[in-house]
Amino acid sequence: MVYKADYKSHGKVYSKNEEIDNQSFMLFENLEWVKCDEAAFILRKSVGAIRTAVCRGQIKATTYRRRLYFKRKYLNYLLETSPSKGGF
Repeated sequence: MVYKADYKSHGKVYSKNEEIDNQSFMLFENLEWVKCDEAAFILRKSVGAIRTAVCRGQIKATTYRRRLYFKRKYLNYLLETSPSKGGF
């Protein structure tokens, strides 16, 4: 059985039991837009906290078909310019 997620950009189709090389997963690491759960992982917050921050206007997001999308560069910028400092 072939699943929709198993189609890759180079046209090959993989079955669920086949091993997929790491090169095909490199494509997803370079995406410019990330979904809410990936943004929560990057910022080390919960999905609910991310959605609340978007609602309050603290984080900019783009909606498409009722889903939130964030630019990866913007999330990295938020981490770099954070007013709170880590450390001991």
